[in-house]
Amino acid sequence: RYAEEETARLGIRLRCIVTTNLTLLDETKAAWLRGHGFHVGLSLDGNEAMHDTLRRTASGAPSHADCAAALRFYQGQDANGEVIVVIDPANIAHLPDSIEWLIGQGIRRISINPNFTAAWNAASREQWSAAYREMAASWADSFRRLDPVRINVLDGRVRTRINGGY
Repeated sequence: RYAEEETARLGIRLRCIVTTNLTLLDETKAAWLRGHGFHVGLSLDGNEAMHDTLRRTASGAPSHADCAAALRFYQGQDANGEVIVVIDPANIAHLPDSIEWLIGQGIRRISINPNFTAAWNAASREQWSAAYREMAASWADSFRRLDPVRINVLDGRVRTRINGGY
């Protein structure tokens, strides 16, 4: 509330962003976020094989089923929602299938966030390159079907770095 009041007073546009797996989001919280102009990014690494490679609960259980259920709720709340996919040497082999899975779920805005701090050896870098080629084919197919998908592979990271993040 303070940020809203101060930015309004100063004539500055406030852009609020939250990234979450949405598993604790309910209608009341979603309404509050919408009412305050929040952009919500869903952290979901794609299909079960990719997501559960890195995204486990505190007890070590897989989390994909809960996040996929949250995705369905999220889509009903924000038609322009964005899914954020983290890629890592441990899950990169699943990226093309995960992008296809997300597109099949109706997702039309995807941001790919590479884990640049991971140990990307020559083999994993080649997998990354191959995965991006396959992903590009899926992207092009979406335009041919006149149902375009936005896949951001770098802009967010560059913007964050320029603004002093990471």
